[in-house]
Amino acid sequence: MELDEAAFALLLKGSPLGALPRETLRAMLAHHQVIRTPAQAMLYSEEEAPRITLLLEGLLRVGIASRDGREMTLRYVRKGEFIGIPALLIGPAAVRVSAMTDCRICYFHAEAIRAMAERNAALALALGRECAFNLYDLIARTAAATFGTVRQRLIRDLLDLATEQDGALRVALTAGELAAAIGSVREVVARTLSHLRAEGLIQTGRGAITLLDPAALRGEIAEPASAAV
Repeated sequence: MELDEAAFALLLKGSPLGALPRETLRAMLAHHQVIRTPAQAMLYSEEEAPRITLLLEGLLRVGIASRDGREMTLRYVRKGEFIGIPALLIGPAAVRVSAMTDCRICYFHAEAIRAMAERNAALALALGRECAFNLYDLIARTAAATFGTVRQRLIRDLLDLATEQDGALRVALTAGELAAAIGSVREVVARTLSHLRAEGLIQTGRGAITLLDPAALRGEIAEPASAAV
């Protein structure tokens, strides 16, 4: 199934690329391919040629791995978000992209999009702004991982990983999997989940964690505005 122009414009609402003229979006769509990929599949590794990816459905994880097998999450990618734009500009990065859930993704031909950006200043600026937003998100995640409490790190990952199911936000991960994601241990994460449950912020059971009060959870990790980097 191909991605049509109207659906493409709707997905990009709120993104810097969403402000581009329809004719530019139409030209981008001339170089795309839509595929489905199952949960746990590896979508990209540093050995592969760069390509721009737009997530249409599901949840992706971007991370790095050490030689001894340890992993660190850099970001989670949700519906309507891009990955691969920096690689388009300066070459591939040493990251791995994997599917957290069954996904539907759209690949764009990197060389074709780069050639378009070289001729179209508005497209080039939009791509640059998209990179900047992702950079600031990475800074926020790094700060949270470095200075945040286990509770704050856990809440951030719960919010990042939650997907809508039957009108509720749910995370289908165990305490052990969450501990690995935030660099903690299962016992500490299990105890923190118990506290969040006692406070009425989450509900656990049936292999999933339900976020009962997402607004309150977001308030716990909200940071005051800071000067631009």
